[in-house]
Amino acid sequence: MTQTAWVHMLGGSVEYVESENYRTRTLKAGDGEKPPLVLLHGIGGHAETYVRNMLPLAEALDDRAVYAIDFVGHGYSSRPTDIDYHITDYMDHVEEFVHALGHDSAHIHGESLGGWVAGRLGLDRPELVETVGLITTSGVYHIDTSGDVEEDAKAESIEGIEDLYERSMEMLDEELTRERVADRLQWLFVEDVDEELVDIRQEIYSQQANQDAMRLIYETFVEDVKDEEMYFTTAELREMDLPTLVIHTEHNPSAQKELVEYVHEQLPNSEYHLYEHSAHWPQWEEQDRYHEHTIDFLQKHGD
Repeated sequence: MTQTAWVHMLGGSVEYVESENYRTRTLKAGDGEKPPLVLLHGIGGHAETYVRNMLPLAEALDDRAVYAIDFVGHGYSSRPTDIDYHITDYMDHVEEFVHALGHDSAHIHGESLGGWVAGRLGLDRPELVETVGLITTSGVYHIDTSGDVEEDAKAESIEGIEDLYERSMEMLDEELTRERVADRLQWLFVEDVDEELVDIRQEIYSQQANQDAMRLIYETFVEDVKDEEMYFTTAELREMDLPTLVIHTEHNPSAQKELVEYVHEQLPNSEYHLYEHSAHWPQWEEQDRYHEHTIDFLQKHGD
């Protein structure tokens, strides 16, 4: 049987959640009264980032729902052009979403930009966060490591982000061809990109509202990458006692593993796993291992 997105989501649902300022599209699997697991994608992404993970996680965590959302400006969520799309805007969106579900808090895990948002929520709004998941996280490029990490690792991390920006802007500025969408997606993977994922993303990006928002999003992201005030700092990481799951990869094209290992070492209550066979999307390329670690972590630390 072909494992399409539809097959992966059988037993789950696509829903829209209304909050004060946003309409959020979400994939949902499972149910339960305990604080949910909310999964956040990276820049330019969408809820299908986790389409292979929703049911396996929900089946094992049968006491809580699992949600993967489209960030504001992404996918089929609200795509306003009158906000700046700074990290704080994504944080506001996630907080509204959790409260709109009727919960005071959630387990907030994210990859790339989603990890940056999850980490900043854990640092700045800990009352909202049960546990943090940092999956190939951003937000570490300029962290002051006091010489514990070579400057080359930071430079390589920034070069990776610049490559992503160039691929993304070429896709938006030129004709939105399947080849350009595939090239943008290939940045995420060691193996060849899944053809259905190319179809999904090309369909999403073909919307004019999405393209308009994406231009703002990428321009702001470049600003935030240069804004050291939005990065995790050594001092605040050492003060965050929330249970934190850190997953990184040998082949991540942006944040180098040395930086993320440094982040793990500063956190007083973190668990670290390095994946050898994936790039920016370990939840896709090494999904069984991702499920094992996430389920075990939440069973240990779940409310």
